[in-house]
Amino acid sequence: MGRAPFVAAILVLLLLPAAAPAGARIDSPPEWRVGDRWDYNMTVSNQQGTTYGNLTQEVAAAGTVRVGGRDVLSYTLSSKQTYWGYGLRTTTNSRIYIQKSDLCALIINTTTTTYFGEMNSTASTELRYNASDGRYRFPLVEGDSWTAAYELGRKLRLERSMVEESRNVTAAVTVESPERLSLPAGRFLAYKVTYTYDSGNVTTYWYCDAVRGEAARRELDRSTGTLTVYELKGYHPAPAPLPIIGSDSDKALMLGLISVALVVAALAILAMRRRAPKAPKQKKEQSGPAAPEFHFEHTRDGLQMKSVKPDIMSIACPACHRVFKTPAGAKSVRCPFCGKEGKLG
Repeated sequence: MGRAPFVAAILVLLLLPAAAPAGARIDSPPEWRVGDRWDYNMTVSNQQGTTYGNLTQEVAAAGTVRVGGRDVLSYTLSSKQTYWGYGLRTTTNSRIYIQKSDLCALIINTTTTTYFGEMNSTASTELRYNASDGRYRFPLVEGDSWTAAYELGRKLRLERSMVEESRNVTAAVTVESPERLSLPAGRFLAYKVTYTYDSGNVTTYWYCDAVRGEAARRELDRSTGTLTVYELKGYHPAPAPLPIIGSDSDKALMLGLISVALVVAALAILAMRRRAPKAPKQKKEQSGPAAPEFHFEHTRDGLQMKSVKPDIMSIACPACHRVFKTPAGAKSVRCPFCGKEGKLG
C-alpha cells in the first residue's frame, strides 16, 4: 500500500510530456519570406454531396497597403483554389493582403471562374476589412478570447452587373487548447482558434508554429449547410537569407560597407604601386666583333683557311670580321661581304 502513491506519481510524470503545458502561448507572429508556400487538400460537403479540390497559397511580396486611410505593413499572398464535382470545375485566383503584426486579413481580391462543359462564367469580388478581420491576436494564449469588430466593404462584379455594399461585422474569437492533428503533411501540434460570426457562420483555424501558418481550417456556412475543410498536405518554406543579411536597411548598410572597403583597398594598392622603387633597367651587354673562327695558313698547296670548329655552321671572316653561315663540311668558303676566299682545313 505504501508504494501506490509513488507509482501514481511516476505515471503522472510520464504522461506530462504528452500534454501541452498549462497556459501555453505563442508570443509573436512568424516572419514570412517571399516564396513561402502552403499546399492544402480541400473538401466541400453539403446536402448534395461532396466535392474535392486543392488550395495553394504563396507569399508573393511584402510591403504596405492602404486600408482605412492608413498605410499598413503587410504580406501579399497569391492563392489558387480549384475544386470539381457534379460536372462543374471551379477555379478561384486571389490576392490576399495580410497584416504583418498579427496575420489578420486586410484585403481579399478574388476572381472565380466556373466551367460547365464548354460554358463558363466569371465573377470578381473585393473584400476590404477596416481595420482587419481580427482573426488572430498575439501573443496567442490558450484560453484567451476577444471580439473582432470591423467594417466590411464588398464589391461583386458579374459579367453584366456589379453589386457594392458595406456593413459592420462582429465576431467572437476564442483560443482553445492545442490539438495534435494528423494531416497529409504529417502530425502537428496546433492551436485551435474558433471564429464565430454574428451571422452564425463559424470558421475554425488551427494555427501551427512549426509551419508558420495554418495547418488546417474549417468553414461552416449555416445558411446552406456547407462545410469546407482544408488540410495541409505540403509546407515549403523559402530559403533563409544569409546570416549577415537581414532587413532591407541591413542589406543597404552591408552593401555600403562592402563598397567602401573595396574603394579603400583599391586606393591602398594604387598608393603602394606608386611608392614601390622601380627596378633598374638591365643594360644590354654589347658584344664586340665575333672572334674569328678560322684563319689562313701557308701550306705547300698555298694559302689555306683553318677552322677552329670544323663542324660549325656560322663563321666570322678574319678580314671584315662579319659573321656568315656556311654548310657543315665545306672545304672552301668565300666571305659574302668582302669577298675574302680561303680553304677550310
